[in-house]
Amino acid sequence: MSAIKAAFVLVHGGRHNHSVWDRVTPILEANGFSALTLDVPGAGANAIAPTSLRCSPFNPAAFAAERSPTGHYIRCTQDRAIPLTGQDHMIATVDSAIGGKTTTHTLESSHSPFLSQPATLSKMLIDICVQSLAEQSAQAP
Repeated sequence: MSAIKAAFVLVHGGRHNHSVWDRVTPILEANGFSALTLDVPGAGANAIAPTSLRCSPFNPAAFAAERSPTGHYIRCTQDRAIPLTGQDHMIATVDSAIGGKTTTHTLESSHSPFLSQPATLSKMLIDICVQSLAEQSAQAP
């Protein structure tokens, strides 16, 4: 009987795409693991690159002035793995490090709302998407 091996779902960071994992996935697969890479909505192949990236020479001030992608975090009030204080600390730390402002949402849920409250979580995600698209449309020239 062979040992059970993990399957990896590898998600890129902001302004990247799935190809950042191209050197990692063959190593994982050669060692018998499964690896899936993807481009998340609003990032990777689905992202709109900042216009300042096309400036030559590169203009750091123009890049810094461009609007960053909007971040959202769903706080789970009954999370026993990461209590609310820990969630809030992570949000504040990331916002401080990247100079952003994460929009928070709160769900009366455990650590895994995708299991315990899939309908409620799905509605919240859809509402976030609809609101974000409306804001983007209002800002479009």
